Amino acid sequence: PLFILLATLLFSGVAAAQCPQPVNILQNPDFENYGPPCIVPPNTTVEAAFNQGCVQGWQAANQTPSICTTNPASGLLSACLGFAPPNESNYREAIFQDLIICQGENYQLTFSHRALEGNATVDVYMASGLTNVPINDPVGFAINPTWQFIQTINAGNAWQVATLNFTANNLANNQLLFQVTGGGDVVLDNMSMICISQIDPQIAATNLGSGQFNFVGSAPAQPPLAVVNWCWDFGDGSPTVSGANLSSVTHTYATSGNHQVCLTIQDNCCFCLNTICTTVSYDACACGQNPQVLNTGGITNWTGLTQDINNDVIIAPGTDLVITSSTLNIKSPCKFVVMRGASLNVRGSELRTACESNKWGGIIVWGNSVIDHSNPPAGT
Repeated sequence: PLFILLATLLFSGVAAAQCPQPVNILQNPDFENYGPPCIVPPNTTVEAAFNQGCVQGWQAANQTPSICTTNPASGLLSACLGFAPPNESNYREAIFQDLIICQGENYQLTFSHRALEGNATVDVYMASGLTNVPINDPVGFAINPTWQFIQTINAGNAWQVATLNFTANNLANNQLLFQVTGGGDVVLDNMSMICISQIDPQIAATNLGSGQFNFVGSAPAQPPLAVVNWCWDFGDGSPTVSGANLSSVTHTYATSGNHQVCLTIQDNCCFCLNTICTTVSYDACACGQNPQVLNTGGITNWTGLTQDINNDVIIAPGTDLVITSSTLNIKSPCKFVVMRGASLNVRGSELRTACESNKWGGIIVWGNSVIDHSNPPAGT
């Protein structure tokens, strides 16, 4: 299903209900997919369930970790890792799962944990070279210095949620490992591991007037990572749009208000995602940011028009704008700018504010065209 989704998204301009969401890359993250040769259904703790291959996606890395049914965080089952007294220092149960990861990508791992009694600790690693240990010889591994240590988690006697963020620093370390390391037995449940692209997207928004905005996305490449899909959510309930070449889009809002626009990029490694959001404000009475420049030379006639003026109108030198028998509703604070050598003639027409509560910007006449008038003094 993931590959079908990706193929769909790569077509230019595809509309969808929502942009891609992070995918949990862990199999059987809540340990509910459990079966033969273990007892089905379990009604108590099942010793060595991981060694026997009863828990899909997971294996035993050391000793005989169990499936347990006592007070799970959700569902019916949890993973139980036992810790023995100091005189049995090697008895530190551990489980692991093989993964497909991308070196240099960011990952977020979350899981629920609690100690069966008192307090306990669990170490989390990205490891390599682990194999399932049999029941009759359950002594597994020694910590390899090339493994990536993620964090030690302190578990109390109530359910808590741990959130660990890390960057995968070695492609060879593609096994997620949990090992109880002190204090007592630990229960694990409700796991999630998602990939967050190393590429950080940005959004630049331009108000074109009349509710229309242009959005330009940027995402500096992090070789060998590159963006393969851009997905836009405009925050107004309209369908999202996505495509391999949609780094720039235009969207028109029907109603005034604040709209949260989100861009989700998908990279070429493990389909990792990253999302950035910004808020744009659309005021139906507000002037846009895309001036209309009349640079025709000679006479330009606007005759018999009834329309909104959504942006500044700039009349360039050598151009004469003649407005006849027209009604122009001008957004606030849009204005007419008459440059030196240009003219504006209004005949039998009404130039008025588009909204009664706002004023339009009036008519500004600039002076000598060889002087920079791009920032005229206030009030001119």
